[in-house]
Amino acid sequence: MNSDTIYKEALNNGFSIGHAQFIIGNHYLKGKDVAADPDKAEEWFTKAWDNQFPGTASTQTFLLRRWWTAFKIAKMTDRPRLQNLLDDAMVSASEREAHIIIVTHNDAQAKWFDEHVDSLKESFDKYTRGRFRTIYFQIKD
Repeated sequence: MNSDTIYKEALNNGFSIGHAQFIIGNHYLKGKDVAADPDKAEEWFTKAWDNQFPGTASTQTFLLRRWWTAFKIAKMTDRPRLQNLLDDAMVSASEREAHIIIVTHNDAQAKWFDEHVDSLKESFDKYTRGRFRTIYFQIKD
């Protein structure tokens, strides 16, 4: 079975375009009827989200983790120590809300995040094209 067949079958069963795209993403994520491919899963989940079907908390977290990783690579390459710190962040999402917990290891790191959390949040929001209704950053030490 391929994605076109899965898509047509979902539409024929009365699912919306976004829901059909979400179903294809799940197939790629789980390797059901197609070869498992997280890149294709991300592509289909993103299409579904953009068609007003953001999916479940687990698929939103899947996307958040992939987008967070890509964001760190794209935006923090000139700051390897900061990128390493962001690598340890805990992320989760549900109901179009992103939760990112960053653990700092000293006062200087905590101070830097306090001073830059708004610009980091704004930059990440732009990177995700505003798909999350709210992005929460929590700093723990």
